[in-house]
Amino acid sequence: MEKTKGVKSLVFLTVMVLLVYSNSVLGQQAKIRLVENNLTASIELIFEDSLVPTYNIKERMDFYKIPSVSIAVINNGKIEWIKTYGYADAGAKRVATNSTLYQVASISKSVVGLGIVKLAEENKLSLTKDIRSYLKTWTFPDNEFSSGKQITLKHLLSHTAGLNVHGFIGYPVGSPIPTITQILNGEKPANHEAVKPLYPVNEHFEYSGGGYTVVRKILDDQISPNFDSLFQHTVLKPLGMKNSSFSQPLSSKFKNFAYAHDSKMAAVKGQYYLYPELAAGGLWSTATDIAKFILGIQAALRGEKASLINQQNCEDMLSPRLNNYGLGFGILEKDGEKYFWHEGESYGFNAIYYGSFTTGKGLVILTNATRIMVNPS
Repeated sequence: MEKTKGVKSLVFLTVMVLLVYSNSVLGQQAKIRLVENNLTASIELIFEDSLVPTYNIKERMDFYKIPSVSIAVINNGKIEWIKTYGYADAGAKRVATNSTLYQVASISKSVVGLGIVKLAEENKLSLTKDIRSYLKTWTFPDNEFSSGKQITLKHLLSHTAGLNVHGFIGYPVGSPIPTITQILNGEKPANHEAVKPLYPVNEHFEYSGGGYTVVRKILDDQISPNFDSLFQHTVLKPLGMKNSSFSQPLSSKFKNFAYAHDSKMAAVKGQYYLYPELAAGGLWSTATDIAKFILGIQAALRGEKASLINQQNCEDMLSPRLNNYGLGFGILEKDGEKYFWHEGESYGFNAIYYGSFTTGKGLVILTNATRIMVNPS
C-alpha cells in the first residue's frame, strides 16, 4: 500500500514517541518536549549515531501539509498526556483541540472486532457458525472458491475469508449514497465492484473492507439495523468513548470535528467524505477515546473483572491468524515488545494507534491530512 506523506510523518512521530518512552528517567514535560522538537526527515536517520537535522512538530506539519495532529500517549496503564496541534479547519484558522473528532477510517475494524467478540460472549452471535445462516436479506455470492466451504465471522474479521474489495473511496457530501445491499452488490450509486470470494477461505490473507461490510449486514439482519446505536451500547459507552460515533454523516450533536483537507491544505467540499459501509471505516473519534479503547483491551488482557470481554476471549481476538492479523487487530513485535495496532486512511484523514500487550504503553496519532493511495483502507 502506497502511503501518503502524512502517513510517513505519522510513522516518524510514532518512532520518536516509542524511543522517548523507552527512557523512564525523563519527566513527563521533558518527554513531551523531546517528541515535539526532535523529529527527523526519515525513520532511518532516527537510529543514526551521527548528528542529523531535527525539526519541531510544527515544521514537520508544514512540510507534510498536515493541518492538525492529535496525540495521546499511554504509559504505565494510564493516559499520561494528550496534546493537539494545528487547525481543524486550516482556512478559517479554527484551532483543533483534544476534544476534536477525526475520521479514524480502518481503526473502525478494531472497534468492530471487539464488539463482535463481545456479542459472541453474550451468546448473541457465534464466531464459528457459518455466516450464510445469519444472512436474511442478502445472499452470499458463492463461487468456485467458496461453495461447500464454511465461512465464519472469525474469517471475516481476520481477512481470511478470501473476499475482495480492499477498501472504499467514500462519497462526497450531497451525492447519492448507496444502501448496504447496493454496496455489497456493487450496484449504483456504489462506486466499487461487488463483494465476492476471490480466494479459498483460510488459505490467503486478503485485506477486505468488503468482508467487514458483510459483518455489518449480518448485524443488520440478526441484531439491529442501527449500527451506531448498537456499537454505542456494545463498545463505545462501556469504554467511556463519549466523543465517538459511527454516524455517517456525523451527528449534528458533535460540533467540534476536523475537516478533511487536500494536498494543498484546503478543506474539501462538504467538509468530509461519507463512508456508509460503517464497519470497514465509518468511525469518528478523538485521540482520547482511542486511548480509552486501548486501555480497555489492555485491561481485558490482564483479566480485570470489569473488562468488556474476558481474558481468554481477548487473547483469542489478538491471536494472529495469517499475516500477523487477529480479529480486527494487527499484531506487531518490536524490540522484544508485542503490540496490537491498526492504521486508518480515508479521504483527508490519517490515523494510527499502538497498544502494548504487557507494559501498559500505548500511542494514538490522528490527523486531518490528505492521502494519495493505490489501495484505500
